[in-house]
Amino acid sequence: MPLVSIVAEKDMVILTFVQEVTDPEGVQSTYTTTWFDMFRIEDGKIAEHWAPARKM
Repeated sequence: MPLVSIVAEKDMVILTFVQEVTDPEGVQSTYTTTWFDMFRIEDGKIAEHWAPARKM
């Protein structure tokens, strides 16, 4: 999963990736999407983490 960007401001950091996943509507097909992980940093450690859900 290639890393596309890193954005940081104050205590928030967002990592963005490109990902190819299997399309649940057609097992033989895939689609390309972006994926992110968002973190809140506190005292040099990850205090919170958010990530999106996949197409179901």
